[in-house]
Amino acid sequence: MIAVMKRKFGQGIPSLLCLCLIATSVSFAQQKRFGKYYGPRSLGTYTHERRVSLQAFLAQFGAKPTGKYAYCFTDKVHGLYLHAKIDDEHDRGRVVSLFLSSFPNCRHVAVAATTIERQTWKTPEGIGIGSSRQEILHAYPLPTFSQMLPAGSARGEIVGLKDSDVAPIDFGDWTYIYSCMIDEKNGCDDLRVAQFGLSHGKVIWISISDSE
Repeated sequence: MIAVMKRKFGQGIPSLLCLCLIATSVSFAQQKRFGKYYGPRSLGTYTHERRVSLQAFLAQFGAKPTGKYAYCFTDKVHGLYLHAKIDDEHDRGRVVSLFLSSFPNCRHVAVAATTIERQTWKTPEGIGIGSSRQEILHAYPLPTFSQMLPAGSARGEIVGLKDSDVAPIDFGDWTYIYSCMIDEKNGCDDLRVAQFGLSHGKVIWISISDSE
């Protein structure tokens, strides 16, 4: 059959076969990324692998639980800002999400000054604030979503932000999202999610969570 096609179509057949193989490979990669979490297992001292105690987490910053749902920290020396949220519904003594950024991510709430070491606050694969797009895709090649970031779409990540706050916040221009996609065809009960926000090809924020 291939010989017949070669006689009919000439030397174009190898290219045609090549394109078919590439298309099949891309289709397989797209299918593979759904139904399973391929993102980072941890960020800094937060991990998906075990229950992260709020008290222990805050202790590393010299803080204690005060009954709030979110705790905010800043390190202006290293240019990093961090907030941690608790499981407000099921376990108030557990940290369920982190948001690390190169810009302030808390408004109208108390923010504690501390040390947030850049070398510490990375994923196990070395991805942190300032990492490149290429480094992300080398570490985690199968994002569930890769898309432009509409202006203001990540405002919900800012703790304490009010509707009356109209000053623009630069969340970047692109995002990679890693999760277990849930729909009728690709159901999954894995709640882990990680997201990288980029500006001009560089990471400016990272969020990681194991709760809805």
